[in-house]
Amino acid sequence: MTEIEKPLISVIVPVYNVENYMRQCIDSLLNQTLSNIEIILVDDGATDTSPKICDEYARRYSRIKVIHKLNGGLGSARNAGMKEARGKYIGFVDSDDYVSVKMYETLLDVAETNKADCAYCEFTRFWNDTVDVTKPPKKTIKVYSDKEILDAYLLDRIGCSPSEKEDCSYGASVNLGLFRSDVIQRSKVEFVSEREFIAEDMIFDIDFIPYCKKIVHTNEALYFYRFNPDSLTTRYVSDRFERNVALCNEMASRLDKTYNSDVYKIRLDRYFLKITRIALIEEIAHLNENGWRNTRANINRIANNQKLNQILKTYPLASLPKTQKIFFCALKQKMYLLVAILIKINMILKMK
Repeated sequence: MTEIEKPLISVIVPVYNVENYMRQCIDSLLNQTLSNIEIILVDDGATDTSPKICDEYARRYSRIKVIHKLNGGLGSARNAGMKEARGKYIGFVDSDDYVSVKMYETLLDVAETNKADCAYCEFTRFWNDTVDVTKPPKKTIKVYSDKEILDAYLLDRIGCSPSEKEDCSYGASVNLGLFRSDVIQRSKVEFVSEREFIAEDMIFDIDFIPYCKKIVHTNEALYFYRFNPDSLTTRYVSDRFERNVALCNEMASRLDKTYNSDVYKIRLDRYFLKITRIALIEEIAHLNENGWRNTRANINRIANNQKLNQILKTYPLASLPKTQKIFFCALKQKMYLLVAILIKINMILKMK
């Protein structure tokens, strides 16, 4: 791609203190089978050698642009990148992850073929250099249009119905998507700060998806997500539950403007149960370092949340998968020791 040629796709990469990982990320974008891509590296005030690595790549490759800014967080960096993007479509990649060499050619193809406003794929986790390899499912492509976008696709990204086994049908990560720039501009959607809301890209989805006339989803795993024990999403955060509660409240406020009914509420309640279970699992997982007294206090704080107790009173717990039904029935009855034992058993079984 020449400097004057308008790119088909702009890929925005927020960068903050990832000197050990970012070359793998950038190289995976440079090696795409689709070449008409501009790469926008947003240095979010990094304090390691990441800014120098950004500039090094920009000097070598004309399709790489670097933005240096004061630290404002992931949402702020993505917003800065969107303002500079020139592509017909916009994609997002975190700088400690990488993508399949065919990711953007595949997403562009399914988007253009189906005249979709956005296209999503699936992801694979990896630890260090070990990829979580599972037999790939038969390739499928689903197209959503008109009422299906709100009645099926967006609801599935919020959470599951009570009887579904999985906690969510599709992962709500913008990194898995390719979005039409003109729809982003028309919707005036921006990212909120992850310092205020964990999983801030769920809010992006809620704001963006209602403006789409057609969405396409491929089950191909084209994005490689690094499991990083030091990242915000994986390390122990004492107020994670409260921040997730704030996220749920914000989601509900925005969904009220999208839906004329409360059809989404049972899905959001399931999501609330999910974040509760994860918070309690996290407390038990860090029992040794936090001590039983602090862990017990944190469990009590979570279990006594007013919204949680309202949901436990009205949610059809009997419809949940068996293990979750037992877990939340025990929580509802304030049987905290049994809750802890169930979590421990689950952790042991996963280790085998």
